[in-house]
Amino acid sequence: MERIRLFEAGVSGFTTHRIPALFTTAAGTELAFCESRTASSDWAPMALQVRRRGKGGAWEDPVDIAASANGPAHNPAPFLPRTGQDAVRLLYGLDYRRVLCVDSSDGGRTWGAPRDITSAFDGFDVPFAVMATGPGGVVVMPSGRVVVPVWLGEGTEKNGHGPSRTACIYSDDGGESFRAGGVIPKGLDNPSEAQIALRADGTLLMSIRNRGPHMERAHSVSLDEGLSWSAPVYARGVIDPVCQGSILALPDGRLVYTGPQNDADQEGRSYCDRIRVSLLVGDAAGERFRVSRVLEPAASGYTALCMGGDGSLLCLCEVWPTGSYGTMSLDLFRIPVGEI
Repeated sequence: MERIRLFEAGVSGFTTHRIPALFTTAAGTELAFCESRTASSDWAPMALQVRRRGKGGAWEDPVDIAASANGPAHNPAPFLPRTGQDAVRLLYGLDYRRVLCVDSSDGGRTWGAPRDITSAFDGFDVPFAVMATGPGGVVVMPSGRVVVPVWLGEGTEKNGHGPSRTACIYSDDGGESFRAGGVIPKGLDNPSEAQIALRADGTLLMSIRNRGPHMERAHSVSLDEGLSWSAPVYARGVIDPVCQGSILALPDGRLVYTGPQNDADQEGRSYCDRIRVSLLVGDAAGERFRVSRVLEPAASGYTALCMGGDGSLLCLCEVWPTGSYGTMSLDLFRIPVGEI
C-alpha cells in the first residue's frame, strides 16, 4: 500500500482541506477533489479544488474549479459523461442553496462555464432550505442513467444543515438535465450525507450517515434505478460515528466501505470520535462487512473511493495529526486489489 499527502493544511492560505472526492477518467487520469477552506466552518469562504495525475505521471498542482469569497463552494460529486476519453462532469454546491454542473474535456486541466441545475430539487415534496450532493458516490447505470445521492436540510439546527432527509436526483441524458428521484423513507434520525454503489445484480445500495442509537451505518436499496428506495436498515457492525463514509463496488462484485471505525469500549472514547478510518470488505449484497485493514489509526474522518488508472483501489482520507479539527490534510492511499 502506498500513502502520499495530496492536500496539506496551511498551504496557499487554506487552513484546512475537507470533503474529498475521487474520479478516474476513461483515459486513466486520476482526479482528487476537495474543499480548500480558509477556516474550519462549513460556511467559511473556500475554493473547490482538484489535483490531477495523468496515467503513469506525477500529481500536478491544485486547480481552482469554483470559489466563493462569501461562503462555501462545496460537496464535489464527479461522474463520467457520455463522451470524451478524458472527460469528467462535476456537480457541486454554492452556499448550500444552489447546485451547479461543470465539465472538463481534458482530464481536469481546464473547466467550462457552470450551469445551474437547482431546479431539479423542485420536484421533492419534503421541506428543505439547504441542499448538497453526496459528496461523491455518483453511479452511472448500464442503461446510462446517472443517479446522484443528495441530502435536503431544513437548516434550523446550529450548524445550519439539519434536520435532514436523504434522497437522489437522476439524469437520463448523461447529466444535461436532472430530475428529483426517490426520498429515503422515514425511520432514521437525521440521515444526511450518502453514497451509492451499483451492486452486481444491477440494483443500487445507498450507504447513509445518520444519528441512530447504535451509531451504525444505514442502508437502503433501489430496484428501479433511484425512483424509489426501501425502508432503511442498519448495517450491523459498520460503525458510523455521525460521519460521512464511502462505498464502492470492486470489479469482482465485492463491496468496500471506508470510514471511522472507532472502538467505543476503549476508555475515554465515545462513538462520535472520528478516528481509525478503516477499509471494510463486504459481500456483493452489502449484507456482511469485515475490517480488512486500518488506514489511519489516529484522528481521521471523511473518505472517497474509486478505482485508479492502474487498477488499484484509491482512498482519499481526511487526517489531522496535530489533533486540531481545523487543520485537516488529505492523504491518498493506493491499495492493490489483490491485497483486499
